[in-house]
Amino acid sequence: MMPKSVLVFVLVCLSGCSAAPAFEPLDYLPTLEYLRNVLRFSILSLSEVKPDTTLPLTVNISQTLSQVSLAFTNALETADKITKLLQTQDIARNTQPLGENLQQINSYLNEINIHFPEYYRKENASQELELLERYMSEHLLRVDFKTNVLQLSDLREINSFLTGATSHVMSTTMAVFLISSVEKLQHYLKVLFLPPHMEATELKDLHDVTQIVRSYHLLYGAALRTASERYLREASDGRQLLQSMLGTLQHLPEDLQKAVAEFANQVDNFIQTGLGDLQSIESKADNRFGELLQNMLYSSYGLVSSGMAKLRPFPQHVQCVRDLVPRAHTVAALSLTSVALCSNEATTPLYDATMLYHDKIRHLQHEIFDQLQKVGACDKLQTGSCSSVYDETVTLVNTNADVVKHFTIDFEPYREQLFSCLTSRYEIVMAKVLDMSLNFDKCVKTTK
Repeated sequence: MMPKSVLVFVLVCLSGCSAAPAFEPLDYLPTLEYLRNVLRFSILSLSEVKPDTTLPLTVNISQTLSQVSLAFTNALETADKITKLLQTQDIARNTQPLGENLQQINSYLNEINIHFPEYYRKENASQELELLERYMSEHLLRVDFKTNVLQLSDLREINSFLTGATSHVMSTTMAVFLISSVEKLQHYLKVLFLPPHMEATELKDLHDVTQIVRSYHLLYGAALRTASERYLREASDGRQLLQSMLGTLQHLPEDLQKAVAEFANQVDNFIQTGLGDLQSIESKADNRFGELLQNMLYSSYGLVSSGMAKLRPFPQHVQCVRDLVPRAHTVAALSLTSVALCSNEATTPLYDATMLYHDKIRHLQHEIFDQLQKVGACDKLQTGSCSSVYDETVTLVNTNADVVKHFTIDFEPYREQLFSCLTSRYEIVMAKVLDMSLNFDKCVKTTK
């Protein structure tokens, strides 16, 4: 989800229909499910990393793997607890356990203490992780979990925290893969022993990183689809509940029933149109994402392969290769990861836009609920003089239907931020690849 709420149309009838509810936990559940899926996939991916304990590496890969995997497992268990809370309790009116569990996830992720080598820190990657940790904590600090009811601003902060936590998990996972690969690479370059399969291993390592990044992107898309499908079901349920509500009222004029049906139709149309616009953006983003990943993989591997080729049969270029290959591998992995994070970073404008209209529809529902309650009260009096109340209700429902009819979601801020992020990060990595290539050529020429 989406991180990602699209729109929820929820009507609640409890012993007769009551006023529209406060914001539902469902509004940020898609983001939670996205985090849970990313955690599951990351834990599985890390289990496939097999450190070579016979090599005297400067970083203890086995220890790092164990620490990160444990933190992710604990975070996943806590995220699962939140899901159960949302399913069994009215979290919107009992927020303390929600806050405690979110803080626990934050602690697990912030307590990961990886020894980042110099080649990782030189690309500012460790600083970016530190910023993520700080922002995650700040988002939670802005939410008062002792309050009785969550407000839109609270849900916005929770959504941002969950999205940030997901980015943290993705970045940390890729850091482990990167360090594991580059440490071995640096060892072989240091002792001037390149196994016969070294180029193939490098290609596989970069390909594995690309596949993980692609899988993260697919998980994001799946979260969007899941959220959209559920919101459509909620809209359908809302229509049925509203019709059931009308069924409890007697002697309703036909124009009032038609007005309520039209209101429900306009809400359905609005949601369908919004989803269609969003799907169009995501389809174009998917195509762009795939194109960038392929170009980055090929250009990065080409640079790494060219560097290694200079060691056979020209070992005098060893220092040039020692400088180039580890950095080229590092830049490739970090850049691929940064592109995968673009969707997460563009989440906020999407969440804001969709939640804005969720709130507007909720208020329109509230007005209709209140007015239909007046109709019900008049019916119960059985005075036969409810025509003025009926007319007033028809006018209100038609007005609200007309308001929804003119709703349009502005997806442009989301689209612009998403595509700007993809393009700028691709341009950055390609500029780095060109710079490394030029410097390598210069180095080789001076060591002939």
